[in-house]
Amino acid sequence: SDEDDETPSESEPEEAAKSKALIHREALKPRKKLPPLLLPLSALPTPRLDWLGTSFGLTPALHNFWQQKVGMTLLYLRQTANELTGEHSAIMIRALPRRSGWDDAWLPAFGVDARRRIGRLLGCAFRHMDVSLAVNLMGDVTGGFGAWMKNGGDKEDEIDDVGNNEVNMDKHALREVKKRSGTQSTKLTSSELHYHLTPHDLQRLELYSRNLCDHHLVSDLIPSLSQLYFTSRMGPNFRLSSVQAALLCGMGLQFKSVEELTSELGLPINQVLAMFNKAVKKMSLAFNQIL
Repeated sequence: SDEDDETPSESEPEEAAKSKALIHREALKPRKKLPPLLLPLSALPTPRLDWLGTSFGLTPALHNFWQQKVGMTLLYLRQTANELTGEHSAIMIRALPRRSGWDDAWLPAFGVDARRRIGRLLGCAFRHMDVSLAVNLMGDVTGGFGAWMKNGGDKEDEIDDVGNNEVNMDKHALREVKKRSGTQSTKLTSSELHYHLTPHDLQRLELYSRNLCDHHLVSDLIPSLSQLYFTSRMGPNFRLSSVQAALLCGMGLQFKSVEELTSELGLPINQVLAMFNKAVKKMSLAFNQIL
């Protein structure tokens, strides 16, 4: 047994010496039939990809490019800005064409969730963000469902077993997206409205919409109006103009003053107040229709 233990240790130096001798005698010359280091993409099998993503320092131009031109969805925005550039790191993703029905509906649900989180942080971590960029981050007020809502509809219709399979799949996908994102009901009801605004609050909004009081009288209600609008509770057909939405976002979510928004938007203060009054009036009329 002692001899067996000594055998491996004695053979190791011999193998090392043989290997060293082979290296010294090796002739350096071009070799044939070696595998290539690089291959064209056309020669490789296509991998199955479910999504494509990008990460960058958030700026209005880059966000517009990746969202509008490429069709990506914002999923993450870092709260602390970069020390050198002052930009917030963003991650955006685009899902590739779906293959298996509602199970591919994960991206819109995550996009709605990210938008809600960003909306809550606009008053603190993102308060100094330009209002034009902030309102773009809040996205489509219909809920961020895009093509799902276009093909699947916005009603909980009964789906027949016989019919267009693609449309049926889109309806299932839309329902699943709403379920995952917590937006099964996008239309505000009268009972829910009284949870956010009291009858006295609604009266103040109506007085302001008629120019019977100053905007300071309803300034405490603007955060509630902003939450209802940017969380799609006003219904799929309710819309504000881009300037009106920016004012509602700046005053209600970022808690900026009228003077700050006047400077950022480059508009005279009388025009800003007039546009804000129109936005409040439109929402006040919509509340009266709900009641």
